[in-house]
Amino acid sequence: MTNNLNSKRPYDGQSHTDAGERGKTLVEGLTMRDVADCFARALFQSSGEGPFYDASAVGDGCRLSNQDMHRIDLNTISPGAWQNSLTCEIEKMMGIFPNLPGSKPPARQKGTVGALVVCQNDSCASEISYPLDQVSMFEGAPICQQCYEDGDYGARDDKDNLLVHWGDLPAVSLEDLRA
Repeated sequence: MTNNLNSKRPYDGQSHTDAGERGKTLVEGLTMRDVADCFARALFQSSGEGPFYDASAVGDGCRLSNQDMHRIDLNTISPGAWQNSLTCEIEKMMGIFPNLPGSKPPARQKGTVGALVVCQNDSCASEISYPLDQVSMFEGAPICQQCYEDGDYGARDDKDNLLVHWGDLPAVSLEDLRA
């Protein structure tokens, strides 16, 4: 993967990340204030479990303000998580989240709360956050389908076939994340 900020660099990262196919999506229909709100919500979500995260998880119902950003110690924030949350928040405002190759955004019901988690694969976790229904539990931590199937996770037979298929892994719940 190309590692620079040149706007002409190729989209040669994993397809489900902003460095890959997902990153080719044009931002449409948002004002600069919308993008600034996404930036703030992404920071709050990247702050980890606690009052800022909880208050920001309600999207447009978020009662935090830009001034609340000053209350967060930026030394505790993962820049990758902040960036991933930002792209997800922008996709939500555009109505295309999750913008994954080959997927359609789920219908959002009023009164529901979503959560974003990262995959246990460090290189994937530094690039993207996932909604709960896009990951499964493997050995006590969330994992995305691509990392599970393409990586060194799970037992394999002598023909390199996974012995436990993706669909057989348990779903991730909010209770799992509290542990």
